[in-house]
Amino acid sequence: MKTPFILVHMKFYLLLRRSIYLAAMLVINYLLAIGPLSAHEIPERVQLKILIHEDGNNLDLLVRVPLEAMRDVDFSLRGPGYLNFSESLPMIQEAINLWVLDEIKLYQGKTRLNPATKEKLRISLPSDNSFARYETAIQQFNTPLLPDDTILFWRQAYINVRVNYLLKNPETIFDLEPSLSGLGQKTSSAVTFTDRNGTEYQYDYVGDPGLLSLNPDPLQVIIRFVYRGFLHILSGIDHLLFLAALLVPMLSKRLLIMVITAFTLGHSVTLASAVLGFQPASLWFPDAIELLIALSILILAIDNLVTKEHHSRWIFGLVFGLVHGFGFSFGLSQSLQYSGSHLWTGLFGFNLGVELGQLFVILLALPPIIFIRQLKQERLILIIVSLVIAHTGLHWTLDRWQLLSAYF
Repeated sequence: MKTPFILVHMKFYLLLRRSIYLAAMLVINYLLAIGPLSAHEIPERVQLKILIHEDGNNLDLLVRVPLEAMRDVDFSLRGPGYLNFSESLPMIQEAINLWVLDEIKLYQGKTRLNPATKEKLRISLPSDNSFARYETAIQQFNTPLLPDDTILFWRQAYINVRVNYLLKNPETIFDLEPSLSGLGQKTSSAVTFTDRNGTEYQYDYVGDPGLLSLNPDPLQVIIRFVYRGFLHILSGIDHLLFLAALLVPMLSKRLLIMVITAFTLGHSVTLASAVLGFQPASLWFPDAIELLIALSILILAIDNLVTKEHHSRWIFGLVFGLVHGFGFSFGLSQSLQYSGSHLWTGLFGFNLGVELGQLFVILLALPPIIFIRQLKQERLILIIVSLVIAHTGLHWTLDRWQLLSAYF
């Protein structure tokens, strides 16, 4: 006869076994439930092609997007995952509206444009290169649909969509505001805008660029690039530290003006030459410039410690300005595409923004400089500040030398 103690333990054992069995079944059911979702996971990389064409009366928008970027939609498939074209078109239409067209805003001036025609869709093969040019891309929309018996794995399919907008006024400034970064973990877009005169504007960006002026006027360009240049000088800690090392021993207004003028002249020359393509295309060149920028900080800080007369400081400003101009060009090169056809306007605006940023830094530094003069301890404070700058410059020099030496 079993004792109550044994009966209690048997009941506990049975209850535990049932609980484990129930938990295992729940886990299996969960895994089975989420299994089909793997076909709609976020793609790692998505590349979009956007063509926009204006002829004075109409604006054509053409977009090429991979089908795998369309999530939360169960497409009609056959066999091991081949796309069933005719049955999938309504679902693709819904997905394109949700994931693409609803996320693209086009403006003429300040007026948002609304589609004048229903969008046209085409499923295309990965080998299709019709989107290389607008003229060949629109021809594709006049060709017959791919037959249902076409063997195309759904992840390899592309969707081409065309939408037309009517223009009601002669204003020719157009803006694009795409919000398509959610299509993939990394979404890159290549946009080509062709205006009524046949002028092409090309833009390449990753993520969402915000409001993108497709054919900006000179005023838009100079405002945008002054802002970029101003932010660049304020966000570049190495340029700020260089300015501190360059200007901290300056006690004469005349000498201060000479140094700033020499530095401006130096970086303007190399910034312009780099933008125009007159710089080495080698992969090691940016790292070499970053190393030279760190060395310029270190050299200036050491000079502050060992030299009491700084009448020739403008030479440092000119020589190292040539180096820093290449550094500025790295921050400008990717964004200069947004100047449209106004390359020199963008370059001038960026340079002006850099100068305004430098002036802003100098104005912020004036109150502590006046305070230091009142303490009558200029030399002591100069030594302390220069030691801190030299320490930082030395660490940057060693770190950047390691990066550069990897190329050799």
